[in-house]
Amino acid sequence: MTKPNDTPRSFHLPVSGGEIFRIGFDFGLVLYINAPTAVYELAFAGLFTLEQEPNQRTVLRPSTMLADDLKTFVDLVGVHVNAGVAFESGRLELDLDNESRIVIDPAEEFDAWELRGSDELVVVCTSGGELLVWGSLNEQADTSTAS
Repeated sequence: MTKPNDTPRSFHLPVSGGEIFRIGFDFGLVLYINAPTAVYELAFAGLFTLEQEPNQRTVLRPSTMLADDLKTFVDLVGVHVNAGVAFESGRLELDLDNESRIVIDPAEEFDAWELRGSDELVVVCTSGGELLVWGSLNEQADTSTAS
């Protein structure tokens, strides 16, 4: 297990170039991504923001999403991930090829998000924002996408 907080400010997640092939709704929102190196399951439990088109931002809580919100995510099936970045603060940003962006910040009370891959990579944003990593992540040289 690695605690990346000591080193870089952000990390590339290996979902870049992958296609969202399935959406799950259980105790949260789950995106299933077929990436070049493995298949990944990205689960959101906390509040997150869906940014679509200029100036259109929707803050969603997975446990209380409405039917219209769910349809928005079903429409993501077939969309590709341009980039996935985890910041040492626990923030996760996914840039999608349909010009949408998903941003999730850490939660104080629970693990806000988790990435699990068929390559045995596991990344968890624990309560409070600490990132725990089992496997290996690559440091991102350019952190200019940080908000």
